[in-house]
Amino acid sequence: MVRNAVSYFSLEVRRRVVSLHRPVQLLSCAATVLSCLLLSGCTSAPLLANIYVVSFASTGPPTATASWTTSEPSTTEFSPVEVRVGYFSLCTRAENQVHWICGDQLGNPFRGTPDPWDLYKKAENYRTQVISPIFPIISLALNLASITIVSSFPITRTNEPLSVRERKTRAIVIALPITAIVTVIVTFVAALWQHTTAATASPLVRYLSSSALTCVVGPAGTTFVWLIFGTSLVTGSMLCRASLTISLDNVEDDSTLTTQSRINSWLSERERVSSS
Repeated sequence: MVRNAVSYFSLEVRRRVVSLHRPVQLLSCAATVLSCLLLSGCTSAPLLANIYVVSFASTGPPTATASWTTSEPSTTEFSPVEVRVGYFSLCTRAENQVHWICGDQLGNPFRGTPDPWDLYKKAENYRTQVISPIFPIISLALNLASITIVSSFPITRTNEPLSVRERKTRAIVIALPITAIVTVIVTFVAALWQHTTAATASPLVRYLSSSALTCVVGPAGTTFVWLIFGTSLVTGSMLCRASLTISLDNVEDDSTLTTQSRINSWLSERERVSSS
């Protein structure tokens, strides 16, 4: 017994799956845009200077009690400076500067303003040694993969044989929940890593500098990374539900086909016995 060539899974299931196309694609596109904005934070001014992971700022000169400095206590005039940290770049600004200096313009970070705390170097060390763009990049790639997979399903408008379309459909049904689950895990790790490292750095920096330095978690960066996780979680739930619906429909169809096959065999056997 072979399934109908027009529909190898029920029209009701196909309708449900197709109805998920637009929401899943919109949510995945939103997560992709947020990931791109998050990764591009602090690469240029002025707009992207407001998207950062953490911000370091000096509020006073080094003191004798501060343990996080190599500079001697100074009696000269002090000017506060601030450094914002993104995944691929930094933004700096001194108190006497109006605009942020970001990305390729960081040859002279504070435009001659003294940096007794060596704050720029400390922020660069935090960017390269503490945070990593690997998880956000993987999350971005997985969201693009989700858009591609959902856009190619269901496979109905092709000239391929039914058996080929069924094999492709099974492969997509398997790929849907795997991609969704991995995306949720990666985005959660990325959000937790970014938020935890930034929140932990704040009291540590204040303690080591005797409250002469402040460390602030980036509100836009934190919001973006948790929104990416939230959209991935909703998308993953929808994809897993669609995959489960299709799998249950296939099991029901196979059971129906098996029962029908047994009935046909019994009727054939009965006709053969009657004729003999």
